[in-house]
Parts: sequence; C-alpha cells; structure tokens
Amino acid sequence: MSDATAIPDVIEGKKELKGIEGWLALRIFGYVIVGPIQFVTVPSLPGFALTAILFIAGIYLYRGKPVGVKLAKIGEGITIGIGVFLLAMVPFATSIGMSAAELIHLGVPLLLGGIIWYAYFCKSLRVRNTYFPEAAEVPASAKESAYEREQRLAKTALRNAALAAVTQALKIGVITRAQAALIEANMKGNRSLRKILEELITTLEANGETAHAAVIRELDVELFKGCVSEAQLPEGQPCSQ
Repeated sequence: MSDATAIPDVIEGKKELKGIEGWLALRIFGYVIVGPIQFVTVPSLPGFALTAILFIAGIYLYRGKPVGVKLAKIGEGITIGIGVFLLAMVPFATSIGMSAAELIHLGVPLLLGGIIWYAYFCKSLRVRNTYFPEAAEVPASAKESAYEREQRLAKTALRNAALAAVTQALKIGVITRAQAALIEANMKGNRSLRKILEELITTLEANGETAHAAVIRELDVELFKGCVSEAQLPEGQPCSQ
C-alpha cells in the first residue's frame, strides 16, 4: 500500500524544476520500495492490486515515462476510494468487529494522503516539466499565475478534507450539530487548518469524547507537521523540498 500519511509539497514554485528529485523522488521510493514492504507485512488481495499499480507507476516514473503519471493518479484515486469506504463504514463499525476510532484512524490518512498526492501529480511543476515538457513551456507570467492558482487549490483540498472529518464526527454523534456548524463556519472563513483541528479536538474533549479527540490529535501530529502545521500554506512561501 502507498504511504498515505506523507504530505507532499503540492506547490512547487521554483523556476525550472525538473528531474526526479524532492517530493517526486520520495513518492517513487514509496511506490517501488515502501509499498511492497508494507504489502509483505500485511498481505491482502485489494492491497496486492493497489501495490502492483503503484509499483508499476513508480518504475515508469523512474524511467521518465508519462504513463507513470497516469498510473499514479489511478492508484491515488483508488486510495481515496478506500479512505471514503472506511469512513462510510464508521456507523457500522461494531458489526464488522472494529471500533469507530479504528476506522477513522485508518480512513482519514488514506483519504487525505490520496487527495494530496493526486493533486501533486495533477499540479506539480516538477511533474509537468519532467514528463510533459511541451506543456511546461509557457511565459513566466503564466507560470506565476499557475503557482498562485495551485496554492489556492492546495489550501482548498486540505480544508475540504478537514471539513469531511468534522462532518463524520457529527454523523457518528461525537459533536453536536451546533458545534459542527460553528467549526464549519470558521473553516470556510479560511482560518488556519491547525486551528481548525485544535478546535475540533477541544470540542470533542469538552463533550467527554476523549478517545475520538486522541485519534484526531494523533492525526494532527502525523499529517500536519512542518510548515503545513503552522498555517494554511502562506502565499509565496512554499514548503521546502
């Protein structure tokens, strides 16, 4: 399986980014090395199919073949689907022998990781320059506008993923509708993603839902560290590779 908790630098704003370096190299390493090791540790038929797709994608990406980008998008799309399925099963957790916290802990990283890596392969300037050089040859002014647009899309994707977590918490009854509405209103006001997560954790703890708060706190530590944990990808200051 792919390493869904890794956070890529979706916004690659430097000029002439090209070649297998940075986040692209890290993802290829995950596809070719980490994924197969994880599958051997916890084998399953769905895991084999996803691991095989991403392994082949990694090989093509390493060889500079554009088809690798298409396969990577397919694999990350499947990862998103698995994350959505796990979160949809939360209301029926006891019937399948798992707790709601376990399903959330498994589903949220897959969903967020899939969304972020899919966005990376769609929008990264390094990916574009490396595998589609013809499309990358645009005026400097157009590159700058694309960079700004990619920042907006990245922030929107992260905020929407956090919004989905709040909706799921409301659905399983660990926060009230009024509390969910307040958190969603603050989120749509473009506040820091870290502050939104802290607000959700505080609300859960105030409701006595310490177990669910602990799950969200662990995801906060795992998923939103580095510059992403401080705020929502500040303009003109992309995360370093």
